[in-house]
Amino acid sequence: MSSIPVAILGVGEPLMYAVTLPLGRSFITACIGAGFGGIAASLFHLGAVSQGVSGLFGLLIMEPGQQLTYLAALLVAYLGGFIVTWFFGFDESRINEIYPEK
Repeated sequence: MSSIPVAILGVGEPLMYAVTLPLGRSFITACIGAGFGGIAASLFHLGAVSQGVSGLFGLLIMEPGQQLTYLAALLVAYLGGFIVTWFFGFDESRINEIYPEK
């Protein structure tokens, strides 16, 4: 839970290395969700003025006037990853094995 706010702000490594990568299938489904976001960004012809982080701080580097389409592509990535993980990457026994409740 502590990795989610940081990931929304654009730093995805804690969520990737501490949560999804140890779970295996969830990592793959999150990558597929990112692919959906990349497809949406390509279809929207998004452009950035520099390199930088993604997430909400990615709004700062988008070309002027493309902030709303960037948010739409970001939402597509988040929803795509959620939906694909919901159907293919969710393994409750694996989660309990790696992260036992105290």
